[in-house]
Amino acid sequence: MIICQVSGHKIEWLAASSNPHLLISLLTNYITVFEREMITLGHIVSKEQIYALECKYSGKLFTYFPLKGESIEYNKSKYEQIVWN
Repeated sequence: MIICQVSGHKIEWLAASSNPHLLISLLTNYITVFEREMITLGHIVSKEQIYALECKYSGKLFTYFPLKGESIEYNKSKYEQIVWN
């Protein structure tokens, strides 16, 4: 099951499956189609304008979309990172 929602100026996909390999494949396909369609429809110029809102150290998702240049830290990893400049 995959649920998509727009929350706090970001698009979130929540997914669950008893088959993790199938789920990873399906989500990878959705991401590829999403990137291509956003460019085709003129919403973005390149896929570099799509930002992953996850901690690069732990892989956990951030709870909000940080401001441009803002440093953000996932509570459990204790590492700071800047998602976009």
